[in-house]
Amino acid sequence: MKSADKREEGTMMKTIHILFAATLSLLVWQTSSGEGTHLAQQTLVRVEALSGPHGIMLIIDGDVLHPSTAAKTKGWVGYNIYRKAIAEGEFKKLTPTPLSRVNSLSDLQKRFGTQVDLWVGMLKLKDAEELWQLFEKLDPRLSKFSVLDPALREALGLVYWDTNVQSGVNYTYEVTLVDAQGKESDRSAPSSATFGVPRFILKGPMGVTGEAGDNRVTLHWQPNPADSAAFSYSVYRGLEKDGPFVKLNDRPIVVFYHVGSEKLPEATFIDSTVHNGRVYYYAVVSADYAGNESAKEPVLDFLPRDVTPPAIPQEVVALPSGLGVTITWKSVPDTDLAGYNIYRSLKPDSGFAKINDMLVPVRDSADYYEDRGVHPNVQYFYRVTAVDRSGNESIQSATGLAVFRNFRPPLPPQGVKAEGRKNGVLIQWKKNEEEDLQGYFVFRAERMNGELVQVSPLIPRDTTFFLDTDPHISPKGSYWYLVQAINYTGVVSNFSAPVVSSPAKEESPETSTSFYGYPDAIGNRLFWAPPEDNTVVAYNVYRARPSKAPKWERLTKEPVPWNYRTFTDRDAEPGVEYLYAIRSVNDRGIEGPLSHSVTLTRFVPPPLPPGNVMVTQFRDGLKISWDVTLEPRVKGYFVYRRSGREPARRLTRDPLPKSVFEFRDGTVRRGTRYFYSVSCLGEDGREGERSDEVPFYVP
Repeated sequence: MKSADKREEGTMMKTIHILFAATLSLLVWQTSSGEGTHLAQQTLVRVEALSGPHGIMLIIDGDVLHPSTAAKTKGWVGYNIYRKAIAEGEFKKLTPTPLSRVNSLSDLQKRFGTQVDLWVGMLKLKDAEELWQLFEKLDPRLSKFSVLDPALREALGLVYWDTNVQSGVNYTYEVTLVDAQGKESDRSAPSSATFGVPRFILKGPMGVTGEAGDNRVTLHWQPNPADSAAFSYSVYRGLEKDGPFVKLNDRPIVVFYHVGSEKLPEATFIDSTVHNGRVYYYAVVSADYAGNESAKEPVLDFLPRDVTPPAIPQEVVALPSGLGVTITWKSVPDTDLAGYNIYRSLKPDSGFAKINDMLVPVRDSADYYEDRGVHPNVQYFYRVTAVDRSGNESIQSATGLAVFRNFRPPLPPQGVKAEGRKNGVLIQWKKNEEEDLQGYFVFRAERMNGELVQVSPLIPRDTTFFLDTDPHISPKGSYWYLVQAINYTGVVSNFSAPVVSSPAKEESPETSTSFYGYPDAIGNRLFWAPPEDNTVVAYNVYRARPSKAPKWERLTKEPVPWNYRTFTDRDAEPGVEYLYAIRSVNDRGIEGPLSHSVTLTRFVPPPLPPGNVMVTQFRDGLKISWDVTLEPRVKGYFVYRRSGREPARRLTRDPLPKSVFEFRDGTVRRGTRYFYSVSCLGEDGREGERSDEVPFYVP
C-alpha cells in the first residue's frame, strides 16, 4: 500500500508533491509495547540486507534498545551484527560495541545535523529537547516516522551501514540481542546481499513532462506502478545534456497513495533558481530505501524566458504643441523596460496604427512623444504601449485625444455640489457639452479663499464626479472645492463657484448576504460573496457552539484578504456541530456586524483497512494476521472469507478488539483455496472497506 505527503514551500518557492513505493515487508514497523514483545514470536530479531550505493544497509526488525531502557526491553541493551563473506568459513562480529540508539541529544545533533530540525518539524515539536524526550521514552511516534526516514531509523539503532565491502562480493549477515553483561540471544535468520547489486531494478517515474516559465521550470511526473521498490524521487539539473547533474531537492521527495486507485497522483516540482535565456536539462529518478537510483532517463531540456509584458502606460494625455501634438504619459516602473510604441487613429475605438519607426526611449524625466505628422483642425486619438527587452508588449493604454483648434477657454463647470460620504467627499457637476472639451480638474482649499491644491488627475470629459478620499481630510473639518475645465488645446476655464462639505462619520462596512459552506475530511470549508461595499478589504471568521446565546470566537489571527473569500477550519473536531459567521472589515479597520450563521459538522470518513494481511497454516487450520492499525478511532476488526465464486462472509460475528492482530480459522477443508480479507470498525459504528483478499490453498 502506498500513501501521500506534501513538502512545504522553501525559501526558493519550491513546491514538492512526494511519492513513496516501499515494498520491503520488513519496513512495516512493529511497535514495542514497552515489554519487548514482537508480533513474530519465532525469533527475537530479524535483519534485512540491502545493497546501497556506498555500502550494504542492514535493517533491523526489533525493539529500540539502549542501556538506559533495559528495564523496558527485558534487559536487552543493543544488537551485535555478524558478517560472513561468501568465501569465508565463519561469521565475524562487525560491532565493537552493541548497536543501540544514540546516547544523548548532543550525540544526535553531532551525527545527524540538520536532520534533527527536520524531525522536530515533522513531529510538530517545540525544539530538539522535546524530540530527545521522545527518544528516551521510546515514543511510538518515532516508530511511525522512522519507516519514512532511514536516517531516523539509524538514530534509533535499527539501521547499520556496512561500508567495508567490495563490489560484486556476496555477504551474509546475522544479528543477536545483547544484554548489559554481554550475553547474546540466538542469532537471527541470515540475510544476504551482494554489494553493487540492488535488490530490485528501479524503472523510474512515468510521464515526466514540464514547462518553462518566467525564471522558473515546472516538472510533472507520475509514479510507475511497476516500480515496486521506489521509495522516493529526486530531481537533477545540468547545464549540458550529458551532465554533470546536480540534485535539486535537499531531502527525498515522498507521497503516499493507494496502488488500487483508478487515477495515479501527479507530482510537481518547481525550480525557481533558473535564469531566463539559458537552456537547462532535467531528469527525475526514483530511489529505493537504500538510496539506489533509477537511470536519469529521459533528459528534458527547457528554456526559461520572460513572457510577462510590462504594465500598461497610465495617464496618457495628448496636447497641441507648436509643431504638432505632444503625447505624455506616466513612466512605467519596469526594470527591463526597453521603450514605448505610439498608436494613432481618427476613431476613438478602432483603426489604431503605430506611428513611431523606433521605440520611444525611456527618459529620466517625464516620458513624451511629439507627433509632427498631424493636420490642423483634425481630431486625433492616441494610445501608448510599453515594450520590454524581451519584446513583450503591453496592452494599449487608454485613449488620449488632441485637436488643432479652439484657443478660447471653455466655460467653467456649472451646478457644482459637494456631499460628504463615509470614505471622503463626493464632488459633482453638470456636463460641459463643448465639442473640444478634454476634461476637468478638481481643486480643494482648507478655508474660504485659502490656497488651492489640485486633488484630481485629469478627469475625462464624460465623467462629472470625483470622490476625494485623501486620508488627511477629517469629518471634523470643512473643505472648499472648485472645478476647472480644460480643452484639447490645453486652455483652462475659470474656476467654478466654490462649494463646501465634510466627510461623513465612519460607518461599519456591509456584511455579505451570500455565506455558505460544507464539511470535508480536512475541515469545515466556508465560502462567501463580497458585499456591495467597495470599502471592504478583508473578512474575519467566527465560530461558536450552538446554544441560545452562542459565544463567538474569532478563528482568523489575521483578516482574510478580500479577494480570497474562502476559509477552512482545520481545527474543527470531527463529528462536532459548529456555528460559523463572518464580519466584513473596511479599509479603516472597522469591523461590520455578524453575517447569518452556517451550521456545519466536520466529515468523518470510515476507517481504512489494516495493512500487511498474511495467511499462514498451523496444525488445526489457518492463521490470519495483520498490522495493528494506528488510527485512534478504530474500535476493532472483522475477518472475511470466501472460496470459489461465493461471496465473502464474515467469520467474526462480533468485532475483534483493536489490540488483537490475528484470527485462527479452524473450519477449513483440505483441497480448497480460500480468500481472506480484514476490515476496521470505527468507534461511530461504521465499517470501512475490506483489505485486498489474500489467497491460501489448503493441501
